[in-house]
Amino acid sequence: MREGESFGFFTIASKCERLASLDQILEDSRKNGSVLVFGYESLMRNVTMHKTGKRLGRVFRVHRCYCISSPIGRSMSEKLGLTLRLDQCGSVTGITLHLDRKSEEEELSIL
Repeated sequence: MREGESFGFFTIASKCERLASLDQILEDSRKNGSVLVFGYESLMRNVTMHKTGKRLGRVFRVHRCYCISSPIGRSMSEKLGLTLRLDQCGSVTGITLHLDRKSEEEELSIL
């Protein structure tokens, strides 16, 4: 993660920022029902998440593409790898996981 930040790909949120974001999500879930996590690629196959259900889902106005050259991960400095990201337009099909209310905080803190 620090390597990606050093290349300017993203900024890592501070622990306080992450906790504030988690608190807001949990507060919203108490008002609006369960937390849904949309996943594609590896998250679709994550069988370890505590969930009460899952369904096929689709997010509109974005699509996934391997379009970010990255010197981190499995690539080499002389041959950059491509990283998956969501880009504008289109749609993405994946899985919506309905998190078990008893483990929402634990699961979201991992994500």
